[in-house]
Amino acid sequence: MKQISQKLNPSIIGLILFSLIVVNIPLAVPVNAQQAAPATQPATQPKVPKHLSTPRQTFITFRQAMDDAKENTDRINDAVQCLDISKLPTPYTTDPKRLGLLAERLQDILHRTDIIYEEDIPDDPDADPYDLRQDLEGSVIINRVDDGRWLFSAQTVESIEDLHKTLRKTEELKEGSQDTVSWELWLDTQIPDSLKQEWIGLEYWQWIGICLLIVVGVILDLIARLIFATVLERMLRNRKVQILDKTKTAAIRPVGLLVMGLFWLKGLPFLLLPIFIDAILSPATMVFTAIAAVWAVYKISDLIGEYLSILASRTESRFDDLLVPLIRKTLKIIATVVALIFLADIYRLPLKSALAALGIGGLAIGFAARETLQNLFGSLTVLLDRPFNIGDWVKIGDVEGTVEDVGFRTIRIRTFYNSLITVPNMQLTTQMIDNLGARRYRRIKAMISLTYDTPPEKIDAFCEGIRELIRRHPYTRKDYYHVYFNQFADSSLNILLYCFHQTPDWATELRERHRLFNDILRLAKKLGVEFAFPTHTIHLQQESATAKVAPPDLSQDPKAVGRKTAITLIEQEGLIDKIPPPVRFLSTEPYGGEDADEQ
Repeated sequence: MKQISQKLNPSIIGLILFSLIVVNIPLAVPVNAQQAAPATQPATQPKVPKHLSTPRQTFITFRQAMDDAKENTDRINDAVQCLDISKLPTPYTTDPKRLGLLAERLQDILHRTDIIYEEDIPDDPDADPYDLRQDLEGSVIINRVDDGRWLFSAQTVESIEDLHKTLRKTEELKEGSQDTVSWELWLDTQIPDSLKQEWIGLEYWQWIGICLLIVVGVILDLIARLIFATVLERMLRNRKVQILDKTKTAAIRPVGLLVMGLFWLKGLPFLLLPIFIDAILSPATMVFTAIAAVWAVYKISDLIGEYLSILASRTESRFDDLLVPLIRKTLKIIATVVALIFLADIYRLPLKSALAALGIGGLAIGFAARETLQNLFGSLTVLLDRPFNIGDWVKIGDVEGTVEDVGFRTIRIRTFYNSLITVPNMQLTTQMIDNLGARRYRRIKAMISLTYDTPPEKIDAFCEGIRELIRRHPYTRKDYYHVYFNQFADSSLNILLYCFHQTPDWATELRERHRLFNDILRLAKKLGVEFAFPTHTIHLQQESATAKVAPPDLSQDPKAVGRKTAITLIEQEGLIDKIPPPVRFLSTEPYGGEDADEQ
């Protein structure tokens, strides 16, 4: 051990000892030192509002707010602030209307209580909890909560419904409730006593009300579908647009369900259901309505998309063809997000915590979702730069075909062998896009091979005949084309055919190419021009009886002989003093007009 310690660096030994001391500091602190340490100062309590600072102030605030609510219903929210709702289920804590009903029930209970003197209620922030119904059945207690406010206790708020149900059967409560703020409690006072008998946790009139809600909801569903279908048919007829029956039927059904769900949501509070039953039915109705709303938006988005597609097909611009599917998908995404937020609010999911977690881990999520963002930017590139439209013939990397659909993440291309390829939009920002469908002209470049025994005069006549065919064909470009004797090949004399077709699609291009080539074949047949193909010809030299032209003497100066022969040929053709002008493409009239091309 001594040898090992000598080999260790002293600084390392010191660092190890310091770490051990720091780790064991809690064990090394003496008991007396812990007792002598000053106590931690309590956290500063938030300032308590004056109107909720004592039991008396809370009672006065609640009473005045409920009295004013008869003329200003917004004051019910001030009365609700006097209730401790921490133990209520979600439907009540998230629904101001239901909380207002609880406040009204509590007011009815206090009205039927013996005279309450404000002077008897403690006005001390440190007082004990106070029961407003002393020596009476049921308790209405005001106590102080953790943040220092004085509120009607959570136990009192939970028992309001049972206590109100007990007291409302008395004639005094019925008479006193005629001046209630809400229609729900007024309706409750009009129910005869014979229908207030309980059966399986609910009174008879409440069971009848649930059945009526279901029946009326189904009737409203049918009426809403009938109205929507009638309005839709009239609108499409006026605009002379024909939509598929399947699309219309799919859009009509969820609209009726949405109306039915909204009716149930509005009707449930009138039944004054017990809290534990309302806590089940209300969220279920909300979820049903949310699903119906999302379903309706999805199907109506498809309906709108088909309608806009028909309108877009009537315009010359193809940008709207590209925009229609994006609009449809955007509506669906928005509906889904809104529904998720609505459902999260119903079940009190911690959205704030989730958003905070997203903020903390934003870098990691951004790194993981970089491809999704790149795809999104790719879709924005399609919208802003418009490198292609729906129906264009494009080539992106190794993929070639016709664009069928453009989404936020991918585009779909139908290849020429009828397969469907999905291309991520991120490739639109990194690869070249060859939009073959955006071509104004479609090029034809070919070599027409003639036999070597074709005389120059026939070649000139054949070339000029092809030019006239180009000038006469309806889809050929008239301002740019070339037809010339271009090449001495191994077994042929090659004529270059270089021209363009102005056709809207590939099918028309193929048809016009076929027509032009057929006419060239007919022209060759009329002129007696023969096409060449790779051949080997064996020539057997024989003595001819005809007189032969003596070749010039090339023994002295072959170059001089060649120049002299060429000059003699040019002089015989009469072109020694005539320089041909540049090629012009001006005339579509028959050959020989005033503006004829000079080829």
